Amino acid sequence: MAGVTAVAERPLERSSPSGRLLRRFAYPLTVWAASRAAVYLLIAMQNWTARRPRDTGFSWHALFGALGDWDAIWYRWIAQHGYDPSIGHGNTAAFFPLFPLVWKPFTSLPGPATFWATLLSSLLFGAALCLLYAITIARYEADVARRTVLYLAIFPLSFVFSLPYAESLFLLLALAAFALTWHGRWWWGSVAGALAVLARPVGIALLPALCWRRYRERGLDPAAYLPLLLLPAAELGFYAYLAWRTGDSLANVHAQERGWGRGVSVLPVVVVKATWDAFTAHHLRYLVHVAFTVLWCGLWYHAWRRLRLPAEYLIFAALLLILPTSSGLILSIGRFGMVAFPLFWSLAVLGRDERVDTLVKVAFPMMMAALVFITFGPRTFTP
Repeated sequence: MAGVTAVAERPLERSSPSGRLLRRFAYPLTVWAASRAAVYLLIAMQNWTARRPRDTGFSWHALFGALGDWDAIWYRWIAQHGYDPSIGHGNTAAFFPLFPLVWKPFTSLPGPATFWATLLSSLLFGAALCLLYAITIARYEADVARRTVLYLAIFPLSFVFSLPYAESLFLLLALAAFALTWHGRWWWGSVAGALAVLARPVGIALLPALCWRRYRERGLDPAAYLPLLLLPAAELGFYAYLAWRTGDSLANVHAQERGWGRGVSVLPVVVVKATWDAFTAHHLRYLVHVAFTVLWCGLWYHAWRRLRLPAEYLIFAALLLILPTSSGLILSIGRFGMVAFPLFWSLAVLGRDERVDTLVKVAFPMMMAALVFITFGPRTFTP
């Protein structure tokens, strides 16, 4: 048409699925990257300042040797040698098999075995943060979802999520079990739950939690619970394997008794005994474990009385505190409670108060640095 200038239309911009995914999870991925960089920097600084001999040059061991300490030693032995009863006085049976199985293919790659294991743990933690963010934002507002992943990523013991430990893998699988069953995919959710059972002994806490969720949906219909049989089957299968491999049907229990002096007790008794020993036997480090226990119990109470969380989340979080301490020890309770993600919903809701939010953002990183430099690095504290 005369006098009319044709204007070319721009094609509609369509972002790729990966681009949409990155935009959706930009916040948890940013938190993950920044927190992991800080964790590796802290560990490198501590290792470098404490290295022996002092003139040691730059090397993986000089900067990151501590990554291979504590439970990482046991997981590496299992990844490389399996449950050989001649290794570690047969106490490798105390550790569940999924993380070593995932780590095993990487042990043949060049470089330190712990390099690949710590990279694996960190990547799994990134995936867990994204899934936690997605679950939380469906239940609460975006601010609570952001605080949930941030508080977990900067928690004083969150450096454990970058150690060759099973915590990152377990957290991801537990979240997947809850997410999949929420969307009605009970067989896949139960598969994730069974894998979580094989990742950590406390994974069996998912069974009563998911049974309650199923009960609310389907009542006492026996067929509805069939997928959940995968969880006890996984644990019994592991015990059967240990019986075949070691000749001891209770190899896991006996390894816990031999190696760590675990027995039978209940949470209140364990807390009182740890507090008493801290002052009478001069085990002041026990006060750190007691403090974590008080924090977890306080957050659980808030989740129950104030948030009114569905019972399946309360059951899961409670058992993650009760089961480890039922052995009579309070050691590592900070790490065990850290994977009870509903407790971080509780903390994130408390973070609506600016004073709480500021305290967490300031105190948590400082406490992490203190734990790495004063306790974890010098090997005076079991994370």
